[in-house]
Parts: sequence; structure tokens; C-alpha cells
Amino acid sequence: MVVGSGLPETLDFDLTSEVYELEAFTVTSDREGNAVSITRQRNADNAMNILSMDTYGNVADGNIGNFMQRLPGIGAVIENGDIVGFGVRGTPSEMNAVNVDGTRMSNAYAGFNPQGDRAAIVDSIPSDFIKEIELIKAPTPNLAADSVGGATNMVTKSAFDFKNDVLTYRAGFNMNTFRKDERALKPTGSLSYMTRLGEAGKVGMAFSGSYTETENTRDRLQMQRNFDDGRVTQARTLNDQAVRTRGGAALKFNFRPVDDLELYAGLQYTYFSFRQERTDWNIVSTNTNVADYDRVSRAKIESGSVPKTSTNSNAGVAPGFTDDYTELLHARFRNINGNTFRIGRTYKYSFGGEKKMDGDQKVTFRTSFNPSEYDFDFQFMEARLNGGIGVAIDSSTDRKLPLYIQTYGPSILYGQSLDGYRLTQSRNHEYSEEEVSNAALEYEKRFTANPYDLTFESGADWRQQHRTIEVYKPRWTYVGPDGKSGGADDNLEQFRVNTPGYGLFNNRYPQRDTFSGSTVAALVVSNPELFTENGTTVTDAPSLNEITEDVFSAYAMGRMKFGELGVLAGVRYEKTDVAAEGKLSDPANPGITRASREGSYDKFFPGLHFRYEAIPGLLLRSSVTSSYSRPSFNQLYPVTTVSYNTSTGLGQVSQNNPALKPQTSTNLDFSLEYYFEPVGIVSGSYFEKDINDFIASEISTIGLGADNGFGGEYEGFDLRTNRNFGSATIKGFELNYSQQLRKLPQPFDTLSIFANYTHIETNGNYNGESEELVRFVPETANAGASWRFKNVEIRAAYNFKGGYLNSYNTNPVQRQRTTDIATWDFNFQYRYSPGLNFFLDVVNAFNKWESWYTGNDPSRIIMSEVYGTRISAGISGRF
Repeated sequence: MVVGSGLPETLDFDLTSEVYELEAFTVTSDREGNAVSITRQRNADNAMNILSMDTYGNVADGNIGNFMQRLPGIGAVIENGDIVGFGVRGTPSEMNAVNVDGTRMSNAYAGFNPQGDRAAIVDSIPSDFIKEIELIKAPTPNLAADSVGGATNMVTKSAFDFKNDVLTYRAGFNMNTFRKDERALKPTGSLSYMTRLGEAGKVGMAFSGSYTETENTRDRLQMQRNFDDGRVTQARTLNDQAVRTRGGAALKFNFRPVDDLELYAGLQYTYFSFRQERTDWNIVSTNTNVADYDRVSRAKIESGSVPKTSTNSNAGVAPGFTDDYTELLHARFRNINGNTFRIGRTYKYSFGGEKKMDGDQKVTFRTSFNPSEYDFDFQFMEARLNGGIGVAIDSSTDRKLPLYIQTYGPSILYGQSLDGYRLTQSRNHEYSEEEVSNAALEYEKRFTANPYDLTFESGADWRQQHRTIEVYKPRWTYVGPDGKSGGADDNLEQFRVNTPGYGLFNNRYPQRDTFSGSTVAALVVSNPELFTENGTTVTDAPSLNEITEDVFSAYAMGRMKFGELGVLAGVRYEKTDVAAEGKLSDPANPGITRASREGSYDKFFPGLHFRYEAIPGLLLRSSVTSSYSRPSFNQLYPVTTVSYNTSTGLGQVSQNNPALKPQTSTNLDFSLEYYFEPVGIVSGSYFEKDINDFIASEISTIGLGADNGFGGEYEGFDLRTNRNFGSATIKGFELNYSQQLRKLPQPFDTLSIFANYTHIETNGNYNGESEELVRFVPETANAGASWRFKNVEIRAAYNFKGGYLNSYNTNPVQRQRTTDIATWDFNFQYRYSPGLNFFLDVVNAFNKWESWYTGNDPSRIIMSEVYGTRISAGISGRF
């Protein structure tokens, strides 16, 4: 047919069923979410991993850490059986940033923190809030520079992510299975609802709420092996029973009044509580020297005499010990019973938006206010027997679980006499508040009338982090009615529980006395005359540390394309001001109790990124970037202690240093990525990090004059503090693979698999010697598979974390290391209908946990523990 200019023509033809009849197909939300995330990762300017929260199925217990540990390069940090944080590419948690919707999390914390006080406590973030995880490994200039290993951004859900209203729910229970007589069901549940409001649907509302309780038990054996001859000087059993509660709610509104403007406002609230009962039976050698029976005979020792060495020094270890057997002589027995309460609350108020102009310009702004609080209270009583018993540690049959055998002295088993014991009551109470305020403004201009697709972007932001922590640690000694500790009138049996305590590993170990710590704590209040204060710990006011850190940042960067080569270049500037106050203890100036110091530093952070698509789906990336890791807050509070030398008239000042600068890192990243259908990726990367300004302690002399940092005081005194010096390097590589195997024959075409592996080598300067870095994890790996057949879905996931140097000592024998740990998790789901699914999760199915040892011999175990396997079961659905 010939069609004439400007004339309409009609052509009729018939359709057959072969043309328009399609093969049956099923759309599943998790595949869609994962595909969108991988597409965003593929199109990114820099090296990063982006994963939808649906990637690995259910997030066990709603703890986002159980999801994060699957990502390439992530090493989980476990405390009390739960994942509380993570490091990136082997680096410790405090060297990585965690953001929610692009802003830093508030993280008030008190009490013991295994990660450092800069690290985010991720198990307090309910996973139901989060839609997607961005794991950034090569930072661009528009991102905060304080992340040496990598930065994580958690993107919250929005109603505009869905075309229709969506309601999802989950309800069930979980249980720890290890202790046969202490299994209890705990509830878990969540609800999310996304909808659009108004006739035009220009307002989106997203709501998420969740509540989860978990119960963990800890069975820990602990020893000391600080000598190269194999002797052991401690025999400790620790029994913890903890209930962790995690809950929260989030409400987010998105508003599109016109097509080129979107505004959002959000409110988040999270609640976290931790209640723990502890029984600690700790047997410690009063002296680590080896006894000489020719100096004091064995019979005299068993009768109560103090063991002596051949030179007549006190001793505490029997002669004839081996790597597998040590007997402690005249050992001290500490029976500690206590309760811990931790409560944390976090709020976040956010407002922001995006305005597009003339089709090629965009202005983005965001503001947030994020206060948090954390209350830690640990009250415990200790019944102590000082010396007089012998205990053998026999590890000949099991190095992880040695036998503890009493060899002489008054029995320390349940129900025996408590004569000779002394009782003390203690309390550690800490309360912390933190406020994080943030404001940012960004501008982007795309120059469309050029062949290089040039884009320019600049912005500025301000972040203020204000934290206070109050610490109060009173101590009392129980003296009874006669006012003397240890007298017959003390009657410690009145505090003893009438049933024996739990012997670890399902009563494999001896059962001993436990005490009612709450009864003793109440008696301190009701009858204070029965106690005496230890020093001035009770009457002293709580110590208060306070810090304000202001960070002002600005950046400029540009993107260009030369054919298939994309280039991003730019620079970021950050200026940090620190003002801190801490406790001052100076016996010569008792009226002055506070010390104040200030510090400031600034730095430019250039970055250069290349992205080249050699063929469709095959990407080559390279980056040169710089970043840093800020000092911990505990290193910045100017807590000051002054001591005097009566002979010289001088003394020493010990003080933290608010002027500490961060540890800086220059980073090189190279990667090769191949994306293929359906929803698959295989990649490999190599990276190097050159770290400078390591923080370590030093002693110097305080100068003369009013500008010596102490207003002219303490001239000529020694100053013990921290400063920046030293260097380190990190080199590593990373492999990653994931794929949906749709081309396999049925029923295996629903199989999906993933695997990743990260390896690093570290080298740092300690006391002039080259050593591996402390708490840097050398290897992490993951592997897993999921398979769906009709209405049944099965998932299995393997996680490996390599052993690492946990603490450094100039004596190699006393350096502490951890063992490798490999775990398996399983998930089973039956889909009755879209609105009703039945699920079963098994976390750490084979009850595997890391152990600690000294030196380079993994058989020199100093601590082993188990937390048990946890199962979760329930129903879920989507409407």
C-alpha cells in the first residue's frame, strides 16, 4: 500500500490467538523489589551494594542485623546472643557510618558497649520501617566523610512506592531452645499500611509498627591464660538470662501538590529494653606464682596456710601443672548475683522535599531532629570467700569445656555454710541523652545541550551532636547488726535462694548457691545502718560528662559521560568544632570539680570515580577517595585526674583530649561487575586503605604560662593523654554473586542462589613494630539459596566470620584472639493465600558461637559460650 501525503489510509488485519495469548506468569513483590535495587546499583556512579529488604525473605525477629550480615563485606557484632552492630570490609563498627534516609542516627548509650560509643546499635531499629539498604563502599563528595570501611543508608518506606493500597502484617512467637527447663514463648508482630489520600492521590501515607520480645540465655566459661607455660589462673562460670524488647512506630507523609514538587514529613519512635538476671561464680587465683611445697607443705596449705614460692613470695598455683591441668591454691571465690535494666528511646522528626525547575534543575532540602535517651542500671551483690579453697581446671578431654573440680577447703556447692564470706552491694547507674540535629540543602543542574551529559551538583549541610552521660557507682559493705563485716550475726543465709543455681550447659557444671540481689538492694534502702559506705562512692555526686560536636560541610561535584565512560569528580569540605566538659579530680583543689576543653579541625576530601560499560551489563569501576574516623566520645570528654609527688612537688595530670583529630584514610577501589538476566550479578573488587593519624597514648610535660591548656596550673607536671600518630594499611578483595535461575527446567526454575566473600590483610604500627590491627575481621563470607515449589518456599543461609585479634599486648602470649564462627539459618514458608502465610525461622540452627584464646594457639581457650538456637513461627500476609 502506498500512503499519500496528508491522506488517511485504513488497513484491516486479523489477530490470532497465537499473537496475543501469553504464557501464564506470576508477579511476586520480592523479586520486583530486588530487581529495582539491583538496577539502582548498576546505574550508580560509585561502588555500592543496594538490596531490597525482601531479598533474603523474612528478617528473623525483626532485627535488621540478621539481614545486614548477609551483605558482601559485613561482619556482625554479637552481644548477648543478638546482632547489635556490624563492621564493613573488616573495619570495626565505630569506623563506619549508619544513616536513616540520609541523616545520622541518634545513639545515646550507657553501660558496656562492645562496639564503641560512635557505633549505631542496629538491633534497636525495627526492620519493618525499612524498604531498602544502601551499602556505600566508595563515598562520593555529597556523602559525609566519616566512614573508613563504608557507610550504610537505610531507606524508609513510602506510600508512593506502591500503585495501590498495601497492608502487610506478621504475628507469631519465638523461643530459645538451648536450656531444656527454661524454654519460654515470646511474642512478635508487625503491621504496615501504605495508602494514598485525596481524590488525586497526591498525599501518600505510610505507617509501620512492630513489637518483638526475645529471650536469650548465655552459658559462659572463662579462664585466664597469661603465661606461655600453659598455667590457668581463673575458673569462671557465667549464667545470664536476658529478655530483649524491641518496638516502634513510624508515620511518613509524602505530598505532591504539583508534578515538579514533592514534600515529606516523618515521625519515628523506637523503644528498646533489656532485662537480665546474672549469676557469676568466679574462682580466681589470689596469686599467679607457683608454690613450693618444701617452703609451705601441701598439708599446711589445706589447713589454711598461704602458699609460698621458693623465695618466700606468696603463691597461688600448684606445682606440676600442664597445658591441660592446673590447680589453683588458696583461691578466691566470688559469688555474684545481679540484675541489669536497660531502656532506650529514640525519636526522629524529619521534614524535607525536592523541587524540580525547568526540567534540568533540582533543589533538595532536608531537616531532622533526632533525640534519644538510654538508661542503664546494674545492681549486684557479691558474697566473697577470700582464699582457703583449691580448684583444679582439667581440660584434658575438652579444651572448650574443661572440668572445674574442687580439691580442698570448705565446699562451695549449694547449701553449705557461709561462714567466712563477706557481702558487698554495688550499683552501676548510667544515664545518657543525645540530640542530633541536621539541615542540608543541595542543588543539581543538568546541562542537556551538550554531548557529555554534564551534571553539576553542590550542597551544604550542618549537623550538631550533643551528648551527656551521668555516671553513679555507689558501693556498700554489709556489716550486720554489730557493725562488723564477717561476724556471726551477718546471717548471710537469709539472702540465699532456696533452690540451687543453674549449672552451666544444662547442669553439666556444679550447682552452687544463688542469692536474692533484690532483697539486699531493698535492705540498703530500708536499713542503711546495716551497711557501710565504701570510700566516698555513695556520698559523691554522680559524675557528668558533656560534649557538643558541630560539623559544617560543603561540597561540589560534577558528572560527565564520554561515550560509555562516566566520570564523577568533586571535593568535600568538613569543619568540626568540639566543646566538652568532664569531671576534674584534684585533691589540692577540691572546690574545682569540672574541666572544660575545646577543639577544632577541618579537612578537604577529594574524590574521583570512573564507571565504564565495556559491553551491555559489563561494568568497570575505579575510585580514589578519602575519608576519616572520628575519635570516640570517651576519648574526647576532658575527664581529668591530678596526682601529686610529695618528693618533687610536681605530679601527673591524666586527661582525655577533646582536640584529638580523626584517623584519616586514602582509599583506592577497583571493581568488575557483570549484570545479567534475570536479576543476576557477579562481581569482583580490590581495595586499599592507607590510614594515618592513629590514636595512641603518650606522656609529655605541661608547659609554662596561662596558655598551657590549664590556665597556668600544673606547670612542669607530666601530662598523660592521647594524640594522633602512627599509620596502618588495609588491603583486600571482595567477590559477590547472586542469580535467579529462571532458565532451569521446572520445578527448579524458582531457585535463587547467592554467595559473597571478603578478605582483608592489615598492617599497623604498635610501639614501633608492624602488627595486624585490633578488631579488624580478616574474612567474611555468605552463601544461600531459596526455592519455591507451588505454595512452599524454603531458604537456607550460611554465614562465616573469621577469627581476629581482639586485644593487643606487647607480650604476644597475652594477645587475645577469637576463633572462626560459621552458622546456618533456615526459613520455611507455606503460602495458603496472599493474605495468609505460615512461616518458621531457625536462627543459628547448630548453636555455633565464637570462642576466645590467647597467643597464636586456638587451643589456649580463655572463654567459650553458647546462646542457643532460636526458632520463630507464625503467620504473615499482604492485602
